[in-house]
Amino acid sequence: MAHPHQSLLLEFDLAVKKLPPTLPDLAKQAKAQVAKFRADESITEETVLEALAELGRKEYPHRHALLDLHGTYGEGMEAALVLDHVDAKVAEKLRPMLKDGVTIEEVMASGWFQEKLSPEERYQVEDGMLLARYKMEQEDKGIVKNHVKEYDERVAHWEAEAKSIEALIEELETLAGKDKRYAEEINNQVRTFRTGWSVTERDPDPTDVKAAVDYWKDVLGEM
Repeated sequence: MAHPHQSLLLEFDLAVKKLPPTLPDLAKQAKAQVAKFRADESITEETVLEALAELGRKEYPHRHALLDLHGTYGEGMEAALVLDHVDAKVAEKLRPMLKDGVTIEEVMASGWFQEKLSPEERYQVEDGMLLARYKMEQEDKGIVKNHVKEYDERVAHWEAEAKSIEALIEELETLAGKDKRYAEEINNQVRTFRTGWSVTERDPDPTDVKAAVDYWKDVLGEM
């Protein structure tokens, strides 16, 4: 009998595979957590989603640091591997979206990816990304090894960015206690933003979170 949250656990497996190769300990912990979830059919969907978001929050600064290094030292390699993997028709759709320094990750996180590609086409791209990640694992390790100081600086930068986003989300959460009429709506927004940390979701956008904070401050007369 399949686990009641089988599809979500498969998503968790995919998230673990997407972790940067510079985080082997985190990957090991995440695999153990997935195994624990699979052995417990009583776990709730919320528990799994929270674990996914926590995993994404931990890998966020490292993923972005690697993307920064890719942009400097390995620009276009990942996208080229994906384009080589997918069908010619899908590659033709992707190429215009990858101009002007746009990364394949940014394309996959965009509304265009969901709206303009069929589920089968999206699967090709996602599968190509996994293959590209596998092929680039040694390349990533080499880039980091050759640019340790720069990598650490970029991790620190993105960790500060993540903490800034977390502070905004917490500020939004405090507004939920200001008026019971709006508490549920505000808390739903908080939940959505926190879910955004998940490896399989878009990162929470600080502009969107700040806009939500400003909106509710205005509604609640806090401005």
